Amino acid sequence: MNDEGIILTLKNHFDKMYFRTTGSAEEMGVNCLYFIKNATYLHDYVVYNKSLENLKNVHIIMPKEHYYFVNKNKFKHITFYCVDDVAYVFGTIHNYIHNNQGFYTENKIHSSARIHPTVSMDTEGIHLFHTPEKITQQLKHISNVVVGAGTTIGPYTVIHKGVFRPTTIGEHVVIGNSVSIGHNCFIDDHNVITPGCVFAGRVKTGLDCWFGINTSVKHGVEICDYVVIGQHSNVRHSIKEPGIYAGSPLRKIGEYTENWNF
Repeated sequence: MNDEGIILTLKNHFDKMYFRTTGSAEEMGVNCLYFIKNATYLHDYVVYNKSLENLKNVHIIMPKEHYYFVNKNKFKHITFYCVDDVAYVFGTIHNYIHNNQGFYTENKIHSSARIHPTVSMDTEGIHLFHTPEKITQQLKHISNVVVGAGTTIGPYTVIHKGVFRPTTIGEHVVIGNSVSIGHNCFIDDHNVITPGCVFAGRVKTGLDCWFGINTSVKHGVEICDYVVIGQHSNVRHSIKEPGIYAGSPLRKIGEYTENWNF
């Protein structure tokens, strides 16, 4: 069956309540449709995922070329849909489900957080897929933004809501004006993000990090605890060692010391 036929099948399965929603393979549950985009995801979230053995009514879209990795006897309880274009098939079904449902998850803002009235937290990030006709489509974001206790967010900042899981801002974080935080970022406690910084999607920071003015952080970068980034820096790779970093390309220029900014 080609991809268009599988899309029709999946729409029919949803309408018959074979599954009720879509989700990220990183957190699988029952009655849900997931996608596996490559062999790494397949091994991490299916082949070596022991929790899957106890789940029922799980549906997974995956590339045709990786189906031979799957132990058919072990995963008899999972329905696999093997396709040529995972992003297109999953994106089409995901939008079909959630556009029809009008799904909305309310943001969770701690009562002690101080959010400037110009801050936007209902904006979808840029998460795209393409139809066979090369038409660009936006994947609907169905999660929210979570902001912890004591956090301050300045004017004209945009925090994009998550796709399947929340974009999370921790406790006692200070975010300046005109900052952009991408979808599904996780900003840990006691971070300082100064004006003009841009974080792409799925960035993860550790405790007590400081980002100088107009710093940009690439999609998927992970930053350990106790890191200071100098102004106008470009963070393109994950940082695994505490310290003071600056530049483009980024380089370590000093050691982190407690209360360094005083």
